[in-house]
Amino acid sequence: GLSRRDRLTANATVRLLHAMANGPLRSEWLRIQATAGESGTMQLRLVGTQAEGRVHAKTGTLQDVRALAGTVPGSGGRDYHFAVFANDLGQYADIVAARRLADVMALALVVEQDGCDGPIPVPDTNKARAPEAAICGREGRN
Repeated sequence: GLSRRDRLTANATVRLLHAMANGPLRSEWLRIQATAGESGTMQLRLVGTQAEGRVHAKTGTLQDVRALAGTVPGSGGRDYHFAVFANDLGQYADIVAARRLADVMALALVVEQDGCDGPIPVPDTNKARAPEAAICGREGRN
């Protein structure tokens, strides 16, 4: 799991994800990771978005750290791999923002693969505009 002594960079993590997704254990590798909207620590994340069931990732949590790294499998081997590490999150608002940023990045990779044809979630008018609402220029529309 995540440790304060870990010194793994986001770049090294993405290289590992790429190697595993392109190796002989690809199906097993993707299966053991949590899946957005379906399993593990990703079960309640990205629900109701294009990313549900399509983002395979590992979360990491310490008191002031949040991490998300994973793979968005694509057709014809066009996979996207990502790693988001947020450190020194002192305030609750920072923790929420870091988690939201990681989710939006994962969703953006799915949307990129789909060519922006799927639904982009839009928040209630009483809440702040969700960043993913503007990914494909669909701000303010359902």
